[in-house]
Amino acid sequence: MGAKKREFVCTECYTVFEAIPGKSYLGQPKMTCPACKATFAYPLSTTSRTIDLIVLILSIVAIWFIALFFLRILFGILMVVVIISLVRDAFVAQKVRAAKSKSRKQPA
Repeated sequence: MGAKKREFVCTECYTVFEAIPGKSYLGQPKMTCPACKATFAYPLSTTSRTIDLIVLILSIVAIWFIALFFLRILFGILMVVVIISLVRDAFVAQKVRAAKSKSRKQPA
């Protein structure tokens, strides 16, 4: 089963188009606008965001309960990466909401 086309709004020129998204390093859908050729990311899916939050919570709990230095460092690094992912996702979601409010349909 291949990826399905989804509708997106360009965060630069506000054009609405359909595309099969790729993935950024942090797992966010990433695509290029056919009208202005801008490359941009879209927010994480609800499932991905939930998994990131669970990993973050488990990392915090692990740091509190694990006394070994190596594991603290490993979980600390994982926690920082997940926090960066969630912050970037919130920024991207805000940008997409703004673009959707200004969007226009692309001529067929």
